[in-house]
Amino acid sequence: MIKNPIIFIGTGRSGTTLVSGSILSHKDLGYPSNYQEKLPKLLWVNLLKHFFDNELWRIYTRGNKKTIFHKAIFLPSEAYSMWRYLTYPNVNFSRSFLLNDKATSAEKKSIRGFFEKMIKLQGKERLAFKITGPSRIGYLLSIFPDAQFVHVKRRIIPTISSFMKARFWESRGKHRIWFKGAYKETDFQYIKKLSNHPAELTALQIGRVISITEREIETHKPNILTINYEDFLNNPSENIKNILDFTELTNDEACFNYIKYNGIKNNVKPDENYYHKNELKFLYDAYEKGLEV
Repeated sequence: MIKNPIIFIGTGRSGTTLVSGSILSHKDLGYPSNYQEKLPKLLWVNLLKHFFDNELWRIYTRGNKKTIFHKAIFLPSEAYSMWRYLTYPNVNFSRSFLLNDKATSAEKKSIRGFFEKMIKLQGKERLAFKITGPSRIGYLLSIFPDAQFVHVKRRIIPTISSFMKARFWESRGKHRIWFKGAYKETDFQYIKKLSNHPAELTALQIGRVISITEREIETHKPNILTINYEDFLNNPSENIKNILDFTELTNDEACFNYIKYNGIKNNVKPDENYYHKNELKFLYDAYEKGLEV
């Protein structure tokens, strides 16, 4: 059942939730959910999908509503607790670039088996999921050699600003290097200078994720489509259609309605709206340093 899975990748805070959410609303796709995140070992939670998606109704987006019901909707999740459960102890899926890691044959069989049961229990035909941060393309291809990747890219300054506002980043990468396995000793000498400059430290880390992703794309040559977030906001329907064509999915009105139901607006602004001109220079410098691999 795991044929041509669709994998969305991006730095995080780059529009991957909006882009992937529109496609994951497709009637044929199953995915790791918010329930799988809370109960990573229990496959039966995927039966809950039928309560929200059946022959009578389909509820696939939360929108801006905050009721108990809307909080309980079966929604896509990166489900890192599930990945920690599925991968071997030597694989730090949540925080590592996994540059030299490949799944063993036993690991591949186990992970694919888990996802096959997940899709079957959800009553869907095809697997799709999103991960952010390091792309982990080589590792994922060792499990899903026929995967189709959708790479979401966003301008660097809005991405930094979004990270700085995210509550989870406070305890992760705001004051330290969060993702591991792609830094040299000379990098850490530079990182020391950024210890009291969280936005610049964030810029460095985003730059490193981007540079490693580009290197993995060049090395592994995956079947991949790149989507610019700003273009997506300007014309969501055209970009959704491009992704559906690329992944050979049928047109599903739910994919287009996802944008409407979530009330998404085009909020593209110039970099100067996020940071002062002097701050921008330091952020660009740190980002450029991150691109050096």
